[in-house]
Amino acid sequence: MVVYTKRIDVEELDKQMMFSRKLANKIGLHEAIIYNELVDDYVRIYDFLNDSCVEENYKANLRKVLDDDGRLFYSIQDLEQNTTLSKYQQAEAIDNLVELGLIKTGVVGNPPKRYFEFPKKGEYCD
Repeated sequence: MVVYTKRIDVEELDKQMMFSRKLANKIGLHEAIIYNELVDDYVRIYDFLNDSCVEENYKANLRKVLDDDGRLFYSIQDLEQNTTLSKYQQAEAIDNLVELGLIKTGVVGNPPKRYFEFPKKGEYCD
């Protein structure tokens, strides 16, 4: 038997999704994917903003994504591109994450921009 496969361009492998299986078993697969994406981006951007070697104009652009209040702005389209989850799948998973107390979400500005926040230490207790 001969198996033919499509040749994959290296650029298609630019970002792999990683998440905890244990977390996915507890909160759901889509929820784990979104939660991991949000945490990963928050930490990455936070580290850049606090790195003295990063240029100020680059930091200014990053502050549009992660503001001084700790709000992470993430569009439906960007989250879909990074997770492959449709806006409907996102909405359901985000609602579940909010209900579980893992994130807060809201909309600000005109045009409206969606943001996510992580609870501060001690805000949510089991």
